[in-house]
Amino acid sequence: MKDKAYEILGKTIVGVYIKYSEDPHNTPRSQLMLVFSDYSCYEFYCTCDDIRPTNGIWPLAGFDHVFRYMNEGYFMAYQALIDPDTGNIAYESHDR
Repeated sequence: MKDKAYEILGKTIVGVYIKYSEDPHNTPRSQLMLVFSDYSCYEFYCTCDDIRPTNGIWPLAGFDHVFRYMNEGYFMAYQALIDPDTGNIAYESHDR
């Protein structure tokens, strides 16, 4: 993931698009595009498989729960958190 992922913090998502390649030889294989209320967008993609949505929102998961979940058996390459009071980045980590 590019280091600019922090740019989506604090934005309001108004649209989500997920696209899968019909041809298994195309790259990327799948893309997820987030569209924000200021008409900007951010793209995630996977070159080797399909991006799949999960079972939905995890109510009251919080930063600690997500951090523990994301670290279970995986390498955390990037994380960023926003301070909801100021709108500024409160924490950012680049582990690669």
